[in-house]
Formats: sequence, structure tokens, C-alpha cells
Amino acid sequence: MDDRATRHRASSMTIRPHGLIPFALLSLVALATAQPPDSLVTDTRVELPTIEPERQPRHTAGVHRLVALKYARMAEGTDHFSAALPELAAFLDSDVEVADTRFVSEEHDLGSFSFEGALLVMLTGNRATLNPNDTQKKRLGAYLRGGGLLFAEDVRSLAFFDTARDVGQSGTPFDRQLKALIADPQVLGRAGRNWRPVARNHPLYRSYFQFPAGPPMSGTAGGRLANARVTELEQLEYRGRVAVVFSDLNISFAWSTSEAVGRQRSLQFGANLVIFALAQYAAGDVR
Repeated sequence: MDDRATRHRASSMTIRPHGLIPFALLSLVALATAQPPDSLVTDTRVELPTIEPERQPRHTAGVHRLVALKYARMAEGTDHFSAALPELAAFLDSDVEVADTRFVSEEHDLGSFSFEGALLVMLTGNRATLNPNDTQKKRLGAYLRGGGLLFAEDVRSLAFFDTARDVGQSGTPFDRQLKALIADPQVLGRAGRNWRPVARNHPLYRSYFQFPAGPPMSGTAGGRLANARVTELEQLEYRGRVAVVFSDLNISFAWSTSEAVGRQRSLQFGANLVIFALAQYAAGDVR
């Protein structure tokens, strides 16, 4: 056989079969990596249910009750200033604008008050013994757990210097009695022990009027030395909401007395307290 014919046949046998292999491999790779069109994609992941808390907002239009509580052996001018809340309600009516909303003050005995429908409850004291029975504790506990706000304050009359020397002091008899009451199992129990200061950036200090330096201090005038006084409020939260605001600062004394030093700022803080309570009420309950 001719050498050229032999070389030609060998060349033909080598080129034709192997020329198809790279093409076949590329085709298989393309098929393996190709993505189906979006219309053919099925998400096989299991969709888990997400349970969100249901918030039931409330309307704020209408009349809202501010309630001062009285209890046995409470003395006017020592443990309680009966004019304080009516004067605050009058200030709200004249100096605070909230559309279609009015605030009224009431005074009730702790022994008979049901707490139903109160936007804000105020409880003050100094020398009187605070000793509610089981029924009264349960009513207070239900009110606080249901979203109510209690403003409690250790008060002093500043008419006589000698009777006001301990104003602005923590750990007083009323201070201890009030905190023991809130921590009672029939009120808030363990949740009633978690007191902490109201920070300067808290909404309470800017809900209507601005208090960048914290609470008004004029109610502590004539009391302890400035460096020994309490200078802040305390708060207690229940399920993420403020349930109790406690004051050793005698703020409500200025509400009741037209000649009190710093009365305007004290009333403005009282207005902030009420507007803050209204905002919490408007937010509704988380169920």
C-alpha cells in the first residue's frame, strides 16, 4: 500500500470520532447548569405561621377622669392636698390643647373606689398609715396590670420650715409603705420590685412641655441640703408600660397653692404626666 494512503486513513480515523466528544460534554454541562424559567419554579419550603400581637388602639376624644385617693387617718395639708388635682385639671383646661378631650378631677375613698375608667390615679402621703385590705389591693393590682397609671408622692407642706426639713428624702415611711404595697402579691408581686430612675430622656419629660433638666425641684425648697436631696423620679414598668411613677419631690404641693414657688413649672409637669397617661391609654392593650 502507498505510504500516503496509509497516512490519510489513519488521520481520518483519528479526527472524526474525537471531534464529537468536547461538544457532547459541553452540552451536558449546559443542561445541568441551566435554570428553569420563573413560571416553573416551585417553592417547597414550609411556611411557618407568624403570630403578631394584636394592638387595640383607643380613641382619646371625650372626658377623662383624674382621681385622687383618700384613705383612713389621712390628714389634709399633711398627707393630702385636696385642691391639687382640681387645680391641675383647671390648668389642663386653660393651657393644654388636646382636640375633643377634657379632663375632670375626682376624689374617692380607697375603700370604695373601683378604679374603673380612671386615666390617672394619684395617691399621696406623709404620716398616715397606708394599710389597704385585700379587696383594695386586688382592685389596685387589676388597674395597674390593665394599663392604668398611678402617680404616688410623698408630700410635705412648706408653710412651716420645721415640718418640711425631710422633704426630698428617700426611705421615708410613706416611701416604704407605698413600695411594699406595690410589691404585694395581690398587686404586682415580684414585678412591683423593679424600681428604676426616670431617665432625663424619658417621654414623660417632653410629652407636652419640655423638661430637659429633669423634674421640677421647687417643692423641695427649705428641706435637706441640696447635695443630699433626691433629684429624680422613680418608675415601675409592667409588661413594657409605665405602671407607677413615684415622687419624693413634693411636686403636687405647688399645684394646690397659688403662692408656691415654681408653681407654673410644677403644673406643667403635672400636665406632662396626664398627657403621658393619655398616650399610653391611646396605644391600647397588647393581647
